[in-house]
Amino acid sequence: AGLSGQNPLSRVEISHDGYAAAILGTKTCVLIPPRGEPRKLRALSRGAKVKTRPARRAKIKPRQKDAPASKELAPKKKTEESVHAILDIKVGPGGAVLALLDIVTKKGGKSSVRPAVALWRAGKPLLFLRSGGDDVPDEKTGSAFAFVLKDFATDGTFAFVEQFTVDDVDVPLSMQDEIFQMNPGRLLVGTLDSPDVLQEVARTEDAPPGIKDRSLQAFQDAALAADGRVIFDANFREKGAEGWLFEGRPPRTLMPILGGRLAGGSAPWSKDAPRVMHLDVEPYGAFAFASRGGDLIVGSLERPETTARVERPALLDEAGKTVGRGEDLSKPRLSLGGDWIVAEASREGG
Repeated sequence: AGLSGQNPLSRVEISHDGYAAAILGTKTCVLIPPRGEPRKLRALSRGAKVKTRPARRAKIKPRQKDAPASKELAPKKKTEESVHAILDIKVGPGGAVLALLDIVTKKGGKSSVRPAVALWRAGKPLLFLRSGGDDVPDEKTGSAFAFVLKDFATDGTFAFVEQFTVDDVDVPLSMQDEIFQMNPGRLLVGTLDSPDVLQEVARTEDAPPGIKDRSLQAFQDAALAADGRVIFDANFREKGAEGWLFEGRPPRTLMPILGGRLAGGSAPWSKDAPRVMHLDVEPYGAFAFASRGGDLIVGSLERPETTARVERPALLDEAGKTVGRGEDLSKPRLSLGGDWIVAEASREGG
C-alpha cells in the first residue's frame, strides 16, 4: 500500500535478514524493513545531488605583486553530479543497499552520463565505490567502463564485476567465433565493515591452477558463502564457449571446483555453455545451480566430491503426495543448511 501511485516495480531484492529493496521504474529506490513501512531512499532517487569523488583542490602558490595571473588561478568551471537512473540493486544485512547507478555530470554547459557503483547505509552518506573512468590497478592504460552487481552475503561481503577498457578502446562484444571478443573484467569484493577497501578475486587472463593452457575471460553467475568465499562461473579466453565453476578468495586466489574432472568429462556438469545458471550458495557452503538439459546440480564446498545431478525429481502436492516428475528445472534456492531446494519446474509430459 505504501508504494501505491509510484512508478511500476522494475526490480525487487530480499536480504537474508528480511529486508527488501525495490526499484520503481528507474527513478527511485525503496527500502522495506522486515516490520515497517516502505522508505524512499532519497540519495538513490533521480535528481539527487552526489559527489562521486572527493574534491581535489589544486595547490596554488601565491603570486608576486603585479605578476600576471597563471592559468592555475583562472576560475574553474563548476561541476555538478546527480543521479540519473537506478539500474540495479542488491540488499544486504541491516538493509544496506548496493546500487548500480547512471550518474549525469554537468560542466560548462555540457552533460555526460557514466555508470557507478554506490553503497547506501542508514545514517551514513552515500559511498561511491567505483565509477566509469576510474583507473584500474596494474593496468597502465586501463579505465573502468561498466559494472554488474552480483551478490550480498550474510556477513556483509558483497561482490560485483567491473569491465574495463585498455587504451580507451571499447571492444565490441562478439561470440560468433571460437575465441570470444569482449572487454576484459575483474571480479571485486568488499565488506560493510570496510566498504572503501575493494579486493580482487579474479581478472581476465588469470590462469586457474590445474587447467592446462586455459585462462579466464568473463565472469558470469557469482555467489558468496558466509566466510567470504566467492563461487563463480567463468569462460575461457582460448575457447569462449567453454568454461568452469571456480572458488575464489582475494587477493586473486582461485581454485576450480572438481577441476580434476574437467579433462575427463566426468563432472556432473558440462564445460560447455550454458553450464551454470541461477547459481545459489547458502551461508555454510552448499550450492546449487541449473545446468544444460534442465537438471539441477547440487553440491558442497566442503565435500565437492559429493556433487551430483538431480534428474526428474518427484513433485509433491500440499499433502506430500507424489503427483509426477519434474523437468526443465531452474532458479534453485537453498534452505539454510542446504537440506531443501526450491526451484521452478514443469511437470513431465505437461
